[in-house]
Amino acid sequence: MLIKCPECGKDVSDKAPACIHCGFPLNNIHKENICLVDGMEYDMTHFKELYNSLSKEAKEGFYKKNIIHFNNPKQLYDINCPEEYLDLIKITNKIERSIREHFNWWGKNNNAHLAYKFITTCIDHNFQYFEFNTADIPDPSKTVRCPKCGSTSVTTQERGYSIMWGVLGSTKKKNLCQKCGYTWWPGARK
Repeated sequence: MLIKCPECGKDVSDKAPACIHCGFPLNNIHKENICLVDGMEYDMTHFKELYNSLSKEAKEGFYKKNIIHFNNPKQLYDINCPEEYLDLIKITNKIERSIREHFNWWGKNNNAHLAYKFITTCIDHNFQYFEFNTADIPDPSKTVRCPKCGSTSVTTQERGYSIMWGVLGSTKKKNLCQKCGYTWWPGARK
């Protein structure tokens, strides 16, 4: 059976003594459904069972929703669905709430983004053993985004010389979106 290497994330045989891609020793791989969060082991069996009770479409929607929330926490993800899917929404909300309660990852603690990243990481690893270090996960709310298109591909540029202003203020920095070309002053409100 193939498992994900906890170091590089590539597929490797569960019988191999080490990962063939990165050399990570696999001799002491932990049992199924175990996750190492900040050095502590947690059993993910309950979350895996809840996730596996979802339909394929619901799993895809749940994954997409968590990606959107992690990358842009201020963007609302509106779910318009028929009444027969309300039970599925209850299950996905139960998974999110259970993970938030288990690890105390709430918005008031400024670490709600960890729950979204953790859920997508669990799904990516199929709830097999992986390490999740919260210190390695950047807070997306502190990432500079273009106010026009939401892209994170933002650089700074100097305003430069102009006929009207000459060299006055020519060294002041402006943010420039590499995706849409929009420019704005740092710290300016939308």
